[in-house]
Amino acid sequence: DRLVNEAASLELDVGRMESMLEAARINLRARARYVLRPYPKRVTLFRSEEALPHDPADIRYEAYQDRTLGWERLSAEPVEIHLVPGNHFTILAEPNIQVLAERVSFSLQGGSPERQAVRSGAPSL
Repeated sequence: DRLVNEAASLELDVGRMESMLEAARINLRARARYVLRPYPKRVTLFRSEEALPHDPADIRYEAYQDRTLGWERLSAEPVEIHLVPGNHFTILAEPNIQVLAERVSFSLQGGSPERQAVRSGAPSL
């Protein structure tokens, strides 16, 4: 219910909805053509603290139970996970986007989630 209320509170015009639908179509075509291959280096995952969904009947439920969201099986090295406040819908909204920006910057500078957690008091996986 909370997620429905959050989504309903977003103001979207028809043009933006059409753009989002076209982006979804493009993503589906790309996904159908893409062949998964192992990645030879470390994968860095910026994951929302609030995992979705919570309903075991949802086909995405199992993926959300994996802390790496499936990236571990594709990465030759351990997956580096940075937790960001929010959920799938709110991770890119204020104030969460600021935290995400800080974590991306920290990671690009060679920082690990453990050092980020110590520095900011933030949780890490």
